[in-house]
Amino acid sequence: MSNILQLETPKLLKSLNKSEIKDVYYKAIELDSIKYETSISDIIFLNNSSISINGSEVKITDNAYVDLLNVCKLSESADSSFKKIIKHEKTYNLLNNLKKEFVNNSGDFNVVLYGNSNTKSIVKIKKRKKVEYIDNEKFLEFSFDIINKHNLQIIDFKVDS
Repeated sequence: MSNILQLETPKLLKSLNKSEIKDVYYKAIELDSIKYETSISDIIFLNNSSISINGSEVKITDNAYVDLLNVCKLSESADSSFKKIIKHEKTYNLLNNLKKEFVNNSGDFNVVLYGNSNTKSIVKIKKRKKVEYIDNEKFLEFSFDIINKHNLQIIDFKVDS
């Protein structure tokens, strides 16, 4: 009996909440999906299950539809209210006009569409983060500022090409 392998039970079992599961799900989507970047101006709401990108109709999931609403600073509750008040086709015309006004006021920006190759639909839409790159001159200025600030000595400063 003493030769029997005894497994320790975990001391702490953690339950995952909904937001943690959602975060892991979205990270998996971003890693394993087809990505397409386009301007928010090129996207047109057709209905809650499809959009038009540069004239091509593309299916989207419910989550991607909500993502698109959020990117355009529109709420789900406003969307559902519009659908109750206005005829179905005109709701999407209103959403497109609101999106157009949002772009006119805040400026055009790019979004990244994450597509699932199995379902052939967009599963997530995110606003593209603006990345500012540093040029060589600014890099050298920054480096020399640090060197001078901390009284460092340069022994060998060369660049291999």
